[in-house]
Amino acid sequence: MLLLNTFWYLKNHDPVKTLSELNISAIIMQGERDYQVTIKDFEGWSVLSNKENITLKLYPKLNHLFMEGTGKSTPDEYNKVGNIPEYVIKDIALWIKDQK
Repeated sequence: MLLLNTFWYLKNHDPVKTLSELNISAIIMQGERDYQVTIKDFEGWSVLSNKENITLKLYPKLNHLFMEGTGKSTPDEYNKVGNIPEYVIKDIALWIKDQK
């Protein structure tokens, strides 16, 4: 029963609406090559782009794991060793630094 309740909650939960109602800062980061969380999903957050405390960042070369690549991302990329690019780490650090 817990699994069914959890599924129902997640299916009916609207994270964009929830964040829009909170008075907190947030950064939404997305890899454009992510096939699990798509650009369409990212675009759903754009309704919050006018909020001063919300930052949206889209990275054209990154997949779901925030690893760089070219072309269409595939599950095989998940088996490759890699690192999150320095520019992503810098974006996070700058965002944290800018929080008051």
